[in-house]
Amino acid sequence: MPDDALMHLYSVVKKYGKKAELLKFKHVKSYAPGVSHFVFDIEIGENETSNYHANEDDPKKCTARKLARFGFVKLETNIRKTPRDAILLNPFAKKCFSKEDNIIAEKNGILAVDCSWKNAEGSFDFLDERCNSRALPFVVAVNPVNYGKAFMLTTLEAFATALYILDDVKKAQEMLNLYKWGPHFLELNREPLDEYRKADSSAQVIRIMKAISVG
Repeated sequence: MPDDALMHLYSVVKKYGKKAELLKFKHVKSYAPGVSHFVFDIEIGENETSNYHANEDDPKKCTARKLARFGFVKLETNIRKTPRDAILLNPFAKKCFSKEDNIIAEKNGILAVDCSWKNAEGSFDFLDERCNSRALPFVVAVNPVNYGKAFMLTTLEAFATALYILDDVKKAQEMLNLYKWGPHFLELNREPLDEYRKADSSAQVIRIMKAISVG
């Protein structure tokens, strides 16, 4: 298999915030000495985003419902039907989200949770057993309810943070554009988000957060 050509295709696809899966390839007739020609059959998709919704919030303020209406996320109200082995955006997780989670995210998707804080631990405990829990790094909310508060993110802001870190900037921006206040989230957090995006591991992201807190 021509690995160099395949890796180039993957890099181009990733540049546009997509993911690629090789279905099959074949070698075709060469028309010049020393030159090989291949045909690749590749499926192009995106990081899938899902949301477990417990119906415990104000529907008018629910960003997850709006994301689902516009086709950005798949809404699931049965916790047992949420995707297995996905990256679970879990504020109680011991490991920090980073670019090293991209392989799992591309394969199994990213899952966020919409429930009341009173019942949050129970929901996350159940999902933690079937998913890969990750805590998002330090960012500041801009939603009207928790403006200026660190970590107090809506589902929209949580997904945008994760996608931005995974270089899916275009999709993050498209999501945020659903709300008038959405674009300000990137304006306010662009500096730390760009640093997290450059980091290759959870450990590096944590070092960046420590530097931010000291600064």
